[in-house]
Amino acid sequence: MEEQIYINNLYKFLKNSLSKLPKKNLALAFSGGIDSSLLAKLMKNLGINFTAYTIGAKDSHDLIQAEKSAKELKLKLQKIIINEGEFNEAIPIELKVLQQLYKENKDENLKPTPLRLSYNLPLFFLAKNIKEKYIVLGQGADEMFGGYEKHLKLKKDKAKEEMDNNLKTLLSSGIKQNQATFSFFNKQALFPYLTGEIITFSSKLPQELKINNNTGKYILRKLSLSLGLSKELAFKQKKAMQYGTDTRKLLVKVAKKQGLIVSKLIKKILNQ
Repeated sequence: MEEQIYINNLYKFLKNSLSKLPKKNLALAFSGGIDSSLLAKLMKNLGINFTAYTIGAKDSHDLIQAEKSAKELKLKLQKIIINEGEFNEAIPIELKVLQQLYKENKDENLKPTPLRLSYNLPLFFLAKNIKEKYIVLGQGADEMFGGYEKHLKLKKDKAKEEMDNNLKTLLSSGIKQNQATFSFFNKQALFPYLTGEIITFSSKLPQELKINNNTGKYILRKLSLSLGLSKELAFKQKKAMQYGTDTRKLLVKVAKKQGLIVSKLIKKILNQ
């Protein structure tokens, strides 16, 4: 009974958040994982008009996963396929965006690194290719509800501490990088999971409703099931964006062609 109360409250808070989205010119970044699938289902139920976009290199995990999930959710899916030529051109541009943000804020968590670059490059291509002004992103769900592999490997108290630290870093720096990437193309990123209501709710949520039986984001999965998503979709595991889209793999490939590792490639480009 207590579990259902938490599920109902999360449902209410997510509906509150999504009801404040712009009524037109709206897109959704859709990977086919639980975070974006839950948002898509709720947005459809609320009658919100949006276009779902998925992104990745050809035959990447996210493109395949998104297509399967979109079929179940009856979404019309727009695919953005990254080719190597465009990827090469995007790297120095995205690096300059991240470097400028770092210079303005003097925050080490904003310094361009291989991880931060490979994570923000898919968003670069989203921002560049979508026609809509606003795009909904699922950021925050992993940090608040135990979505990372490392969270599952830690003991309860340590996992909570790690999740709190991850959320703090996301709010102070990660979101700024996402926003800067979209702003470069005069687009705006929206983060419906990251309302004050939901952040407070997650901070008080029992840990077993975040990670249960070695399954992260348990409460999101249970809410998805109650809304009619299949068990296969609700409990499907997803790769981090830089791996699901293959941007990390492409970045390594680009660096290797120049006889470099990614960190050295970043340094070389920023020093040019």
